[in-house]
Amino acid sequence: MEKPKKEDLRVRRTRKLLSNALFELIRKKPFEKITVCDICEEAMVHRATFYSHYSDKDELLIHSIDEHLPMNAADLDKSGPPDSHNMVEEIINYISDNQEIYSSIFRKNGAYSISDRIQKMFSSKLQDIVNERIKNGAEISVSPEFWADFYAGACIGVVRKWLAGDMNVGKQELIDNLNTLLTASYSG
Repeated sequence: MEKPKKEDLRVRRTRKLLSNALFELIRKKPFEKITVCDICEEAMVHRATFYSHYSDKDELLIHSIDEHLPMNAADLDKSGPPDSHNMVEEIINYISDNQEIYSSIFRKNGAYSISDRIQKMFSSKLQDIVNERIKNGAEISVSPEFWADFYAGACIGVVRKWLAGDMNVGKQELIDNLNTLLTASYSG
């Protein structure tokens, strides 16, 4: 059996330089305003070198986040098997420690996408529904606004994935699953 080929040290070094340059630039200005030229200048590499590794700055960003965000079991707390609470805590701690980078990545400079508007509208409707259920005796352990924002974001994310064909479920199964998760989160 053949061993997996190790990535060339020069390739790893160049990718690290480009990732570090991108993160350094993100600390200074919004991601949307950063150019490939800016990244190359900061990393002290040629544009041709950049394009031999990445097709654009978005691909570099995705690779950089994949490399740095503690998303796999090897990166999580070694004290025991990973669980959802542990993973959430590790990821939030990492994002918090690198807040200026992630704030810039998530910021849209005041311009909202259509998806953002739909999510905001959906969150508002969910908040109205949960507030009505609370009036009728239901209990939730977080604020209605937080609950609505969380579920609106989760639902929009799942629908995006479903629309892209990345989920092998039919429309009714998608609806049933989302409704199950929404109603299971409060009691009463």
